Amino acid sequence: MTSFRVEIIGGEAPFTLTYSDGSEDYMEFSYMSNDPIDVSPEFNVTYSIVSVVDSKGCEAELLLFS
Repeated sequence: MTSFRVEIIGGEAPFTLTYSDGSEDYMEFSYMSNDPIDVSPEFNVTYSIVSVVDSKGCEAELLLFS
């Protein structure tokens, strides 16, 4: 098992975070910025963030850095 984190700046926590492994979307409810998201890929996978929505229903502008 491994994990990744998403830093969210602004908005009202908690968040609903949607991420994808390229073939399936996953949702994390009540997500707090920088909480670990545990994943267990069967092979090498790159995850991407699909959307972040705050507790007031506002969708975030996504800025991705590597």
